[in-house]
Amino acid sequence: MSTLEEIGSLQGLPIHKLKILWRQLYRIPPPRTMPRDLMIRALAYRLQERAHGGLAPATKRKLRSLVAELEAKGTQVFDPGVALKPGAPRDLTAQKAAHAFPPAALVGGT
Repeated sequence: MSTLEEIGSLQGLPIHKLKILWRQLYRIPPPRTMPRDLMIRALAYRLQERAHGGLAPATKRKLRSLVAELEAKGTQVFDPGVALKPGAPRDLTAQKAAHAFPPAALVGGT
């Protein structure tokens, strides 16, 4: 069975089978309060990680430095410094295109 097929089959597995797979992949019991959908996502990630490799070394270093920074500050919350307001466009390219070509110009209006 390919990795893609294995990941696709996770949705159809009963919870006790997911827990068994968790123990096989993580070598520890799953958290007791983990919702099913989050467990499936974590299992899918681990299956992909095994098939294609984990994070790049540079990414691991960056994450370690962020953890060290948070621990040094004694804070439990990470603020990435980006705050989008509700309704804000996530893709600025689409926003720029909308300003460059008003809707009336796109449909032949003036």
